[in-house]
Amino acid sequence: MWKRSLQEWADESRVPAHVCHFPPGTSKWNKMEHRLFSFISKNWRGRPLESLAVIVNLIAHTKTKAGLHVEASLDYGV
Repeated sequence: MWKRSLQEWADESRVPAHVCHFPPGTSKWNKMEHRLFSFISKNWRGRPLESLAVIVNLIAHTKTKAGLHVEASLDYGV
């Protein structure tokens, strides 16, 4: 369902979307995912992800008191 919705969005917006799959269990041991993505999710909680610009902006404004500062930008060179 998620992949289908992503494909529909990519078709409508004419933005190429690539989905990569890691082997089962890989993300469970991915330290970057555990340290970074939880804070990104907290930062955009409850906000509609209406466009790529909104998503990138929310990711780029993710910060923690411990000093995490995220940089994000769109890469149209795909």
